[in-house]
Amino acid sequence: MCGIVGSIYLKETLQENIDADLSMMLKHIEHRGPDASGLWIHENNQVGLGHRRLAILDLSDAGSQPMQSHSKRFHISYNGEIYNHLKLREELDPDIVWNGTSDTETLLSCIDQWGLDKTLQMVDGMFAFALWDSSEQQVYLCRDRFGEKPLYYGWHSSSNKQFIFASELQSLSSTPEFQQKLNSREINRFIETNNFGGEATVYKNLFKVLPGNYISFNLRTFSLTKKQYWSSYDEAQIAKSKPFDGTFNDAVNHLDDLLRSVVSDQMLSDVPVGCLLSGGLDSSLIACMMAAESGAPINTFSIGHSGESNEAERAQLIANALGANHTELYVDSNAALDLIPDIFNFYSEPFADSSQIPTYLVAQLAKQKVTVVLSGDAGDEIFGGYNRYEYAHRFWPKINSMPKNFRSIVSKFAPRITPLILLALKLSGANSKWENVELKIQKMLMTMNCHSVGELHELLLAPKHKLINSEFSGSANSKQPHPIFLDNSFSNFEQMMIADTETYLPDDILVKVDRAAMRNSLETRVPFLDSRIFSFAWSLPAHYKVSNGETKRLLRALLSKYIDPQLLDQPKTGFGIPVAAWLRGPLKDYASHILFDGQIKELNYFNHNEILTLWNQHISGQEDNSAHLWSLISLGVWLEKNNIAL
Repeated sequence: MCGIVGSIYLKETLQENIDADLSMMLKHIEHRGPDASGLWIHENNQVGLGHRRLAILDLSDAGSQPMQSHSKRFHISYNGEIYNHLKLREELDPDIVWNGTSDTETLLSCIDQWGLDKTLQMVDGMFAFALWDSSEQQVYLCRDRFGEKPLYYGWHSSSNKQFIFASELQSLSSTPEFQQKLNSREINRFIETNNFGGEATVYKNLFKVLPGNYISFNLRTFSLTKKQYWSSYDEAQIAKSKPFDGTFNDAVNHLDDLLRSVVSDQMLSDVPVGCLLSGGLDSSLIACMMAAESGAPINTFSIGHSGESNEAERAQLIANALGANHTELYVDSNAALDLIPDIFNFYSEPFADSSQIPTYLVAQLAKQKVTVVLSGDAGDEIFGGYNRYEYAHRFWPKINSMPKNFRSIVSKFAPRITPLILLALKLSGANSKWENVELKIQKMLMTMNCHSVGELHELLLAPKHKLINSEFSGSANSKQPHPIFLDNSFSNFEQMMIADTETYLPDDILVKVDRAAMRNSLETRVPFLDSRIFSFAWSLPAHYKVSNGETKRLLRALLSKYIDPQLLDQPKTGFGIPVAAWLRGPLKDYASHILFDGQIKELNYFNHNEILTLWNQHISGQEDNSAHLWSLISLGVWLEKNNIAL
């Protein structure tokens, strides 16, 4: 895995200035590629590419970048892994004289022979790359189908004289005289979803290349165009139109063969490989596949914390069952305090999924022994694992059939009802059995007033708030429902799955994993995001995924072929920390300082009385407002560490 940077100057520039810009940009992503660094500057002194290398395949200099194609037409700075690159070599011109065995050289040769568009359809992997076409005087910025690897771009300043791009925002903001303003229109959405999603970033005129897309910048016309070459929504529609012809057991066996093949491909590496084992179903299944395909005990890694809902104990049992070399680390609030405020700056922009802390720590732990890890991410989105899918399947039809007036009344009085329900749960001891029970109760009561599945999904995923001052609310962007919610060919929970695959997965889950791992110079691979697995999953009947209160039916059945299913016979808890409790305890003083004495108080954008209300409600235990508070804290810490025009 690697880091890439680049710059296009609209006028000829001194080579030493280009070199200085690229070198400064590379300095800020050294963690993405500590093994080597490279620069390429076009003879026209208008185009430059830079690269930081984390050597995984072909550790020799033959894999160094930026790399020129055999035809000399293309130059590339590439971050990623093409898992089928050896198979692709067999389909290329047999007369090619290869310089090495890297997938970068394979990718360039495919583009040379087939062109960019066909190559993007043929490759199977994760990637973000910048490709310079000397013939067309054009740079292409390409991102993989699901958005595993990041790629940012935009203008250096309001003068529009320098077009820049990189793997992380810190590279772009590090260039001399960088000028960008806070993207205040997206703050509302950030507070709701904990991230700057879609194309948006924290900066007003910097953007992300979307998953399954590429953009091109033409140096002759100074024009910028965008193209989508792959869509998970479209692919799901195609797969659904060609349903799987077999029984449930047939589907289990087919997935067994397919997933083992994918895992085997993704274990290909010239450096040590391991597995992130949370103790949940998805990561356990990946670990089982790795153990089945490996000729030696696999390396597994997990993070735990003291108290309830700790999956590390289960991870240890599963590792023992597989005969794995298991390494675990228990963290407490002190570990979180040690990471704050740095953890918020690791993500280049405000990012507030609190599981970023254990994700970073488990990546740090794994890097001590391996350079590549496989993870179980995306199993929820593709095979139906989130509780909101079950909610949409089992409860939404009943709620939707209730009289609207009754639902409106329940929703209206939810703030008064919630404390009574939480008190009852506390007295009965039920609150200690379920993760984030306070937040879940609040969400359930709020859903009574939803009018559609799209609105239900939005509320379950991103609860609304009143933190924006009324004079700014009209100019604020809020997350819009995905168009799939108008497509009745998908069931309610399937609609949610596609929406999550195109939004929550690339905007939250994959961002969290990539930045945490790459900050530790660790490559992560996600087998469930193989396009063959995705297409197979969407060819299956809906009830193979969610049915009768059971989520991820197919994965559970497959896992039972490898380990005792009772090892996983516990409620889903997620990979997180008890942030709600920590905000009321060891993080209380720090959080209070950020919220009421830091940069947040300087933003007229916020209703500070509402922030105080949220804080007091949370501290008193009246409500769980940890999600919104954590978002505000993330924003506040980031603003203090980054000089930006508000």
